[in-house]
Amino acid sequence: MYAQSRATPQHYRVWIVQFDRCEPVRPDEVPAARAVALEPAEEGTMPAAEARAYVEAFNRVAARGRRRVRAVALPVVIRYQGEPRPGQALDTLPGARPDTSWATEVGPAEIGA
Repeated sequence: MYAQSRATPQHYRVWIVQFDRCEPVRPDEVPAARAVALEPAEEGTMPAAEARAYVEAFNRVAARGRRRVRAVALPVVIRYQGEPRPGQALDTLPGARPDTSWATEVGPAEIGA
């Protein structure tokens, strides 16, 4: 169910995959045959426990219906590239422009009113 790596990832992205043969037996078993990613199961990432529960529940239902799809959880790394350090001026960030579009709809006198 989980791809292995040296570091233990904190978040996973669950994908729905299709396989050709060698049907998995257990809900937590990854298809042994070549699995092809179809689509993300959900938007965003999940902590390990949530991903495990999602994968096992999805795969139990898929196995009952004899569908040739399974869910797999793949580890992801979240990086905040371009995020400022505390005290850093935003105009010093390469290519960064703060999103101020929200301020054009609300005048300064209305903010905090």
